[in-house]
Amino acid sequence: MSRNFTSEKTLVDQLLLDDTSAFEEIYRRYCYSLYTYCVNKLHSPEDARRIVRDIFIAMWEQRYTLPVDFSVSLHLYTEVRKAVVKVVDEKLLDDSEAK
Repeated sequence: MSRNFTSEKTLVDQLLLDDTSAFEEIYRRYCYSLYTYCVNKLHSPEDARRIVRDIFIAMWEQRYTLPVDFSVSLHLYTEVRKAVVKVVDEKLLDDSEAK
């Protein structure tokens, strides 16, 4: 059984045309690994779900401003790392203020 593989470039081009199936394909490709990364770093399924959801929502909302050389994987992993660092910083700040 073979599966058709759509390139990232094609998916981004389709995303610019409001193709929700392209967005769904991007989500299916990256959701689990992004979620797993977040859970491993934060040990919080709730925070991981929120981060992944927010990143995908932001990507959909910003689809018209994506650069020509846009890399979906680079963008998603960069955004996840920044969000994880932000959550860790907030938790550290909360802990230090509680003392």
